[in-house]
Amino acid sequence: MGFLAENVREYLSDSKNVAEMAGQLKEDLINDTIKVNRHIEFQKSQIAKAEGLIEVLKILPAQIDYKKMQDMIVDYNRLDYFYPSTGAISTIKNELRLRKFVKTKIAMHIDNYEKDIAVLEKFENRDIDYMGKFLESFISSHFTTENAAMATSRAPVINGNMRNLNPSDLIQLSVDISLIKAYNFRLLNQYEKIKSDATAFIGHINATYNFDD
Repeated sequence: MGFLAENVREYLSDSKNVAEMAGQLKEDLINDTIKVNRHIEFQKSQIAKAEGLIEVLKILPAQIDYKKMQDMIVDYNRLDYFYPSTGAISTIKNELRLRKFVKTKIAMHIDNYEKDIAVLEKFENRDIDYMGKFLESFISSHFTTENAAMATSRAPVINGNMRNLNPSDLIQLSVDISLIKAYNFRLLNQYEKIKSDATAFIGHINATYNFDD
């Protein structure tokens, strides 16, 4: 009887922990979807800025407003990173006593979600590389000392003066911005995939543990 009573206590305790952890997992995913929504809007804004810059660079060099162009480059030269909420997932993966999760599809959802994040990190890293390689290199090579100083504080540049600039540099900048924009689209699509998978994950948790939406 004592053995059976202990098993019952362990079962009840384990069930309570599973439900509590499922609730925490749901909260983490809700927080992630809020953050993802912000990143989706950020990438949409970046794409619009890239398209605006490309249009400016189509203008004949003698007709370009170089102060405006420099301000647009500084405004586009921005990065934002997604930091997922991993507390509940880490606990579920590390604590073997929560093995009751195996009976649900939560393990599958965790695997899919972590794959989403891994792909996103690769896209973010490439975006970082391209920003440094293309935009910051252009600023370093062609902005004046005064305008570069303003760029570091994201303030409007002082004037339209530039250094060592020729038409081929502007064509190359247009190509480089097009490459960065391609990763803005990849990031946007990946954020939307993460949001979709997180929403499906939350739905599974609600259905499995009878949580409210």
